[in-house]
Amino acid sequence: MNRTEVELRQVAPVELMEYILRRYHDPLPEQIMQLEQQTTRLAIEHGFELPVLSAIVKLLRELWVELEPHLLKEERVLFPMLQAVFSATSVGHPMLPSPSQLMNGPVRVMLMEHDRADEILRALAETTEHYQPPTAANDGMRSLYDGLRTLDVELHEHIRIENELLFPAIARLSSTT
Repeated sequence: MNRTEVELRQVAPVELMEYILRRYHDPLPEQIMQLEQQTTRLAIEHGFELPVLSAIVKLLRELWVELEPHLLKEERVLFPMLQAVFSATSVGHPMLPSPSQLMNGPVRVMLMEHDRADEILRALAETTEHYQPPTAANDGMRSLYDGLRTLDVELHEHIRIENELLFPAIARLSSTT
């Protein structure tokens, strides 16, 4: 279920993390794998004569190499840590690690990794002429470019929600302690 910006700004950070996991993390591996397979099929279909398809596969693989460990760090380390911190604050217990430790450690790493994913998405957009298929593109190529555009939009949404809504909620805890 997609939530509106207004709804996302009003939910508690723990609920926001659950939303991020369901809406963005869960489908992402399959989405990237399907796009890579679709690109490979098109490359075979076109006799490997379209260099753009090889470049797309390379960028999708590069993106996944960046995102797979990033998602695991969020799912297995950062989000559980944040849940503990937000739960502690809701019942008046001390926060360990502190919000500043979180912001200067794991969150800072996540922000750098978000920047790297954005660089790869920019390269993908440039490689595909901002997801505009060639004039003579067949349905398969148009479908691929639509899928790549969707990946770009959704991954940028995902990153923005973490950077602009979730991580600032941690920073706000620092000002209340």
